Amino acid sequence: MSENSVKLGIDKVKVLLGAVIEFGNVTGEVMEDGKFTVGDITPIITLWDDIKAIVEVDKKEMSAQFLDIDEVERAELGVFIKEKFDIPQDEIEQKIEQGLTIALKLVEIGFELKDFIIGFKK
Repeated sequence: MSENSVKLGIDKVKVLLGAVIEFGNVTGEVMEDGKFTVGDITPIITLWDDIKAIVEVDKKEMSAQFLDIDEVERAELGVFIKEKFDIPQDEIEQKIEQGLTIALKLVEIGFELKDFIIGFKK
């Protein structure tokens, strides 16, 4: 990124990730006992705002922010995910967090590869 570039931030990315994480949290809570009951409807209804956030997020802005993510923002997203993601199944949660950590590392490698290829074009 050049010195004159303006950072776009990650607020739209966080909105989308936060909504997806909350969906996962509620799903984990509802599936804790392995059965779906009438009592499970209330947590599902609370997802309405998260579903709305996913649908309403400006996809172009979010995509631009995602492509603009730097190392500091990737680390911030990693912390954000680990703080927000909390399902009752601790063993599964740990595995998912490991997978997300790997995914963030792969994203970082992807950005490094992009910069490497761009360096050849100059």
